[in-house]
Amino acid sequence: MKNVRLLKKWFIIAVLFFVCVIGSTIIGVAQSPNIVIDGTNVYCSQSDLKFPFWLKAGQTIAKGTGVLSISAIEYTIAASPSGDNILLFVQVKNITTVEPVPAGKTWKVESVLLSTSFSSNSSGWTDEGTTVHLTTNTDKVGIGVTSPTAVLHLKAGTATSNTASFKIDAGTLLSSPEAGAIENDGTHIYWSKDNSNRYQLDQQNNGANTALSNLASVAINTSLLPASDNSIDLGSSSFYWANAYTKKIYFNASATINSVSTNSLSILGTNITLGSYSNIIIGDYSVFYPNTSLLTELGTTNRYWLKTYTQKLYLNSTAYLDGTTAGAIAITGNIGVGTAPGSALDVKGTLRLSGSSSGYVGLTTASAAGTTTYTLPNADGSNGQVLSTNGSANLSWTTPAGGFWTLMPGAPTRTSNTTFTITGDYTTLIAKGMIIKWTESSTVRVAMVSIPSTFSSPNTTVTIVGDAMASIDASSLKYGNIGAEPFIARFSYAGTVGATGTDVMNAFHAQEPMRVLGADMYAGTAGTTNSTTVNLVNATGTVTLSSPTLSSGVAATAAPQAPASSALSLALNDRIQVNVTAIQTTPAIDLYIKLYLFPTRYLNLN
Repeated sequence: MKNVRLLKKWFIIAVLFFVCVIGSTIIGVAQSPNIVIDGTNVYCSQSDLKFPFWLKAGQTIAKGTGVLSISAIEYTIAASPSGDNILLFVQVKNITTVEPVPAGKTWKVESVLLSTSFSSNSSGWTDEGTTVHLTTNTDKVGIGVTSPTAVLHLKAGTATSNTASFKIDAGTLLSSPEAGAIENDGTHIYWSKDNSNRYQLDQQNNGANTALSNLASVAINTSLLPASDNSIDLGSSSFYWANAYTKKIYFNASATINSVSTNSLSILGTNITLGSYSNIIIGDYSVFYPNTSLLTELGTTNRYWLKTYTQKLYLNSTAYLDGTTAGAIAITGNIGVGTAPGSALDVKGTLRLSGSSSGYVGLTTASAAGTTTYTLPNADGSNGQVLSTNGSANLSWTTPAGGFWTLMPGAPTRTSNTTFTITGDYTTLIAKGMIIKWTESSTVRVAMVSIPSTFSSPNTTVTIVGDAMASIDASSLKYGNIGAEPFIARFSYAGTVGATGTDVMNAFHAQEPMRVLGADMYAGTAGTTNSTTVNLVNATGTVTLSSPTLSSGVAATAAPQAPASSALSLALNDRIQVNVTAIQTTPAIDLYIKLYLFPTRYLNLN
């Protein structure tokens, strides 16, 4: 028995010697064997091995090309009760990756499981652990075919389910595109041409349409033709092309341009040019109109329509016909405005002739106008004549029967309390001393032209003195056939006006009710320094009619002094006296006063 134990000790010593010495020589202590296959021979990357062989602690073994797994027995090196080292069994290991021998352990490598289809010196697959690839880059892979003609050649599918050549399971898209990737997120199929852009490529509506993302483009380098039966549409009633860029569009003989909604056809170009002898035909009940009023023209200033055929021509309220030269608009036939014409020009309603700057003159007829046509005289009449009829609609110039008041010509317009204007030049008609009357809200007013009228085209300006002109009732301003001269009250003072005083000149008694219009004052010799002023008052001194003044060196007032108040009147037998209220250092000599009055009774005449 003792001999048996001794024999075991020597056997263990021999094994350890082989592991520590012989194994170090064959495998190499500092090296890690890599088991590989070449044809039918199996060898270590350092030297040929015979199975089984041993590895000590610290050495690493790796599963190399063509090796599926490596089988080894792991032992623990432990001390025996007698003090010698012995091997204790731990486990059987299946090595499929790169693994080192742990400290205090030894491995007995017994076998290697090899791939049956591998041949490293010609063709086949290489399994790199996490990747598997063809050993050579000239090989082709056939799936379902025995003679592949492409790098990857797939067998065609059939109508039977689960026989498709190629499928991609649905999943989550990559966090960012990768060049060459094809992905399926369960809704769409995507492909990426680079690491920045992902494009959608899939089917919609059961294969009826192929949809591209709005970033995709389709390049067509040949003709794009519909089916031979001309039944294929480009777009649909629900989906339109936003913009179509094309050099030319050709239509067949029966082609039409249809719109699915109002204003759906817009042409943004500058011109639409039709060839010679071309026509534009607009269907029944259609309207041809501009997009925006008053901004679109029919023709240009140097390109006109040769002829325009239309049954009716309608113009808006501000439209007009214009010709660049006299006679440019020639109309053959009759023109009716508001009515079917019965003559060359037939106007229904009021005819207006507008002034060049403002205002207008209108002519209108009675609502039941009859059928009268007047014949005008062949020449102008003389000043003051009027048109009159002979009872047979023939008009001639006649001199009207006399009347006291005549309507003021030229459309009078009030400009201030003392001025008004009339259109035209009437300076020869309207002069100082002319009496005018008008009404303000039916109240009669009267005044006198105080200075000569002036003309500045297109108006004559008239200045008045007397009643203030607050307004003018329509057609109420008239001038009298008699001026102010017959009704002037005159006062005089002979000698030097060297002192103030009351009732210093002759008195005046009103022979009838009269309106006070103003007063003028003259001096035979003008005084100097300060002013000479008089008051024209009634006998009791309670009513001041006017207070004319002569300044230093002035011998006559430039215009009549206005009455003390508007609409100032004298009653029958009212006595007027003159009071001198201010004198000059060098007194004026000889003083004369004109008080302009007008009998009230004339205001009631026609």
